[in-house]
Amino acid sequence: MLSAELHTLPSAETDALVRRIRSQTPPRTGSLLTMPARGEPLLPLEDGPLVGRARESATLMKHYRAASGDQPQVVALIGEAGIGKTRLAHEFLIWATAQGADILHGRAFGTGGRLPYQPLIEALRRRLEQENAPEDLLSDVWLAELSRLLPELRDRFPDLAPPFTALLEAEARTHLFEAVARLFQALVERAPVLLFLDDLQWADAASLDLLQYVVRDWAEHRSPVLLLLSLREDALAQTPSLDDWVAGLGRALPVTRLHLGPLSADSCLRLLHLLGHRERAQGTQ
Repeated sequence: MLSAELHTLPSAETDALVRRIRSQTPPRTGSLLTMPARGEPLLPLEDGPLVGRARESATLMKHYRAASGDQPQVVALIGEAGIGKTRLAHEFLIWATAQGADILHGRAFGTGGRLPYQPLIEALRRRLEQENAPEDLLSDVWLAELSRLLPELRDRFPDLAPPFTALLEAEARTHLFEAVARLFQALVERAPVLLFLDDLQWADAASLDLLQYVVRDWAEHRSPVLLLLSLREDALAQTPSLDDWVAGLGRALPVTRLHLGPLSADSCLRLLHLLGHRERAQGTQ
């Protein structure tokens, strides 16, 4: 069960904890769901309970509040594969949504050839699909530039002029980057923005360049934006250029590296209690 929930094999210590649980009296219905251990808040139990991450959750909440107060922030969730970075971010996004944040979410994929702008395309596409009138966010000139990333915009707006094709490559990139920056500026006029990009260690260089551009723009305008990244620890260690890129963001905005380690023995015990309670509850239905 622990392997399925955390994507990791249980240690000998965890096996010992399992034996202890099986020898104990089952918990009273609702006791562990409603009484957090040692003051640790419980987050929603979708896809299994989230435990042992109270400090990290509180840190994310603190940085979101700072960002929503016109102090844009960058937080990098760093840890080994399967440690729970995506799960923690998912629960945080649920919380931020309840605070009124505008959530954009994309993910990089470890394909053989890294797709240009792929995590940002995914994030922007999902967001604009929810927008009834993208023309309220951007003028036709900048929508045309954005259609370089999202060609489906031309299906919705067939009268868009073509993007500037006579430009040099560097100039065309600058126009595209400015279109994305202007889109974010339009979004933050409505609500604080939380951009979560998962598995960024697989992002291509163009995505990283675009992120650098918009981060500088957020800093200049004091935009209420929190950029949340998840990165594998081994990728940072093995790719100095990626580590340098994260550090480089700090020249524009505060960057917090939030390292996720293994769950403590107490947290493992509590997790197993909760999972066992949930299984028994499901078995009685």
